[in-house]
Amino acid sequence: MSEPNSSHNLPWVKANIVFGSDGSTTSGGKSAGLSSGADRSRFHQIRSGVDAILIGGESARKEPYGKTPHPLIIISRSNFTDDRQLSQLLAKNPQAIFLPEQETHLSLAQVITYIHKNFGPMVLIEGGKNFVQAFLDLNLIDEFFFTITQLQTGENVFPLSQFFNALSQNGLLEISATKSESDTFYHYSKPHPESD
Repeated sequence: MSEPNSSHNLPWVKANIVFGSDGSTTSGGKSAGLSSGADRSRFHQIRSGVDAILIGGESARKEPYGKTPHPLIIISRSNFTDDRQLSQLLAKNPQAIFLPEQETHLSLAQVITYIHKNFGPMVLIEGGKNFVQAFLDLNLIDEFFFTITQLQTGENVFPLSQFFNALSQNGLLEISATKSESDTFYHYSKPHPESD
């Protein structure tokens, strides 16, 4: 995967999500329920080239984030002192940093700026439908990786036609669509800064 110039003075925000073929984004309440071995391998490859990972409170509670290869930034409306699951994750993962929305009052764009200033320009957003869509709606995502599996029994459906339209409306262009036996891997991106 090509990378934008890391010396550029703006953050470069990636996002990664997995869908069932019906647009579901979780199975059994977790995105891992939709993921295949090939998808998980690609997932780790995408993670390897970033400076920090950004997730929401729901992913922090439900997905396996006890250990991460990079700083893990968690934003949530909850206060972790009143949230046992978030408190346990923060105790388990020394790289986890919690930014409670009620205390920081940071907008999503300001969260990206905070990560850029403190950890580096390459930011990876991981999360569910609503979390990722919030950044997409604000045109804050520069590069999008997603997998569509053959599974159709999940929850939290994001209509795929609506999702593809949102990518186009935000200037994200298809770079590749690669099929395996059970999955299709998509890569969309805006033009890299150095190509402007």
